[in-house]
Amino acid sequence: MSFFEPPPRPPEAPPQPPRQPWHGPPDNVAGRTVALNLVLGRSDKATFWIASATVYAEGFEFDVELRHRLDEGAVEHPFFMHHPRRRRPQTEGLLDPDLVRFGIEFSDGRKATNLGSRPPFPLPGDDPDTPPEGPVLSPSRGGGGGGGRWHHGFWAWPLPPEGTLAFVCEWPIADIAETRSEIDSALIRDAAAEVVELWPEQEPSRSTGEGGQYMMLQRLQAQSAPGTRGPQRHTAGRWLELTVESERKTQLIDITDRVGELVRGAGGAAVVVFVPHTTAGVVLQAAGEDASKVAPDMEAALERVIDDDWSWQHINEGDRNPSSHARAALTASSVTVPLVAGELALGDLQRIFFCEFDGPRSRRIRVRVL
Repeated sequence: MSFFEPPPRPPEAPPQPPRQPWHGPPDNVAGRTVALNLVLGRSDKATFWIASATVYAEGFEFDVELRHRLDEGAVEHPFFMHHPRRRRPQTEGLLDPDLVRFGIEFSDGRKATNLGSRPPFPLPGDDPDTPPEGPVLSPSRGGGGGGGRWHHGFWAWPLPPEGTLAFVCEWPIADIAETRSEIDSALIRDAAAEVVELWPEQEPSRSTGEGGQYMMLQRLQAQSAPGTRGPQRHTAGRWLELTVESERKTQLIDITDRVGELVRGAGGAAVVVFVPHTTAGVVLQAAGEDASKVAPDMEAALERVIDDDWSWQHINEGDRNPSSHARAALTASSVTVPLVAGELALGDLQRIFFCEFDGPRSRRIRVRVL
């Protein structure tokens, strides 16, 4: 027996409760970034703004950027009133003039600020599974600065209701009075329907240290905010695929319903349909009760326009389908169709046709929501 025996295995730490949506953004989801370019406050001494927000299914994250020309020694971390560097005597009921006062307000009057709003984590006596009364505005991804340049990230929960979303700020030391900047909350709510799930939700991991750190895995609700379109499918950002079996050498096959079913309910602005073949294509053409013969007319026209019996050089390379390549060149390899409320927004007679020019064959069609 060795003098140095391995120590006994330490007891397993108890599992931590799952990260809740009001704690911060989910780790298994890529949010949708929207440009804001919103100047929150400005004077000849300072300016601060929000360039963009990253939106998730149940909240949004953003950075507040600050530039100033004040004496750096007079600015003790401008974003947080309880920062440890704030050691000067305080007058009860008053705020430091060098403190940036910042907050958000929903259209229904609910608001949250950086001045000691309720924290996102449960307080003693709270049920950890019961959502707090929103909105919650909490630090996210840290921040800092110096030399007249500061920034800090914030997480806002939940998504705002319909109407305006207001960003309110004030910074007395820089002569910036209370200023209110508003946007249409639809900019945030619509982006929430376009997030991409990176991997399936998992159970929380066990604690990994004194701080009780654990994976920030949240329940991703595949739905938009109340009052919007309802359940959304997270198909944006990844390629989907259809298979088509053609029956003739030249054949137009209507694939509209199959594409529509594949992307139905997806949150996005458009759908790309791509054909990865050089002897096939895709077109938007008419179909329906008054246009039932358009597809066979096109098949016949393309065969007449390009003759199989021409003197094709490609035949000398061993292939017998040079006319198929030429006909495919008259169509397209992809089409883009608008997507509205999770449905294809085609014209009254428009349909999506896969164009076969070297059948019968089994073909692949790729589809992606943008």
